[in-house]
Amino acid sequence: LKMTKKRALKLQEKKKQRPSRGEALEYFKEKAKASEIEQKFKPKSHKAKKIIERKEEILQNDPKHSVFMKGSNCSLLATNAMKELHKMRDYDISKCLLHKKNEVLPFEDASYIEKVAYRNDASFVVFGSHNKKRPNNLIFHRLYDMKILDMLEVGIEDLKMMKDFSNCESVEVGQQPVIVFQGDAFDLSEKHIKLKNMMIDFFRIKHLQSVNILTTQRLVVFTAKTVEGNILMQQFESEKINEGLAGQNQIDIKEIGPRITMSLRRVKYPDNDTWKQATKVKKSKAKQEDKKRNISYNILGQRIGKAYIQQQDLGTLALKKIKRRKITENAEETTDNAAPNQDNAGGSDNE
Repeated sequence: LKMTKKRALKLQEKKKQRPSRGEALEYFKEKAKASEIEQKFKPKSHKAKKIIERKEEILQNDPKHSVFMKGSNCSLLATNAMKELHKMRDYDISKCLLHKKNEVLPFEDASYIEKVAYRNDASFVVFGSHNKKRPNNLIFHRLYDMKILDMLEVGIEDLKMMKDFSNCESVEVGQQPVIVFQGDAFDLSEKHIKLKNMMIDFFRIKHLQSVNILTTQRLVVFTAKTVEGNILMQQFESEKINEGLAGQNQIDIKEIGPRITMSLRRVKYPDNDTWKQATKVKKSKAKQEDKKRNISYNILGQRIGKAYIQQQDLGTLALKKIKRRKITENAEETTDNAAPNQDNAGGSDNE
């Protein structure tokens, strides 16, 4: 069959609009990744659906939830340490699952840890275990996008619980503590830097932009004398704090427990790409609206704006029309009388 010219032109245009083979492969790869993510995180219940919707709507992350669980073999010292850390966090954002034993090796396969974190909407998972090679072991897992971001393993050397202190009853649950790190090791060693970063994130119960010093009562202190030595974690409480006493370093504090002596063991660091994505801060819409061009504020807080206008053509400017004056008869007579006087004046000059 003969093809008409219009049909041939249409086919040529369609061929031009078709993507290349490389572009088509990239498109199908992205589509496959999206389908995998949807299948993996597809909610199976109404509660899971609400959790996913809440994550999409919230601009700033909620306080990070934590889950405590133990392995197939866990010592009493490691179990008590997890219970004490659970008490230090708010009960609304922490969950203790120590009634069940889990046969998991996190450094070899952490898929079950990710599954438990996804079920409980947790960003931290603390796993306790005990064996001959690594006794009284605790592993801190930090997750991003429901995947393991980094891991830190510590060994519990000594523990003094809250009930062993006389002032443990005055502790209020859910207070934001002040975290202090003592020792040069927290700035020199990579493992200590990772511990510092993870503990700040772990004990951050609330997202606060400013802190009232009168309401701060809890103080968590990490002390490391040397890089190779143990790390001591203590919790203190102060009843009365004001700016004057804080400036003079005269704050009365008392230890309320727990007191944990730990040693650093294995560390798993994140990839650079995932770390950049995890530490990326989303810009709020309010801040984006404030950064408008040509708008400034004076001392009184009044908004001042600049308006730029294109150059105007003054030749086409519509001005007010002025009426032309009419010449009257009196004006003509005065001009005639003025002419001979000028002639006489000229003659006198010649004489």
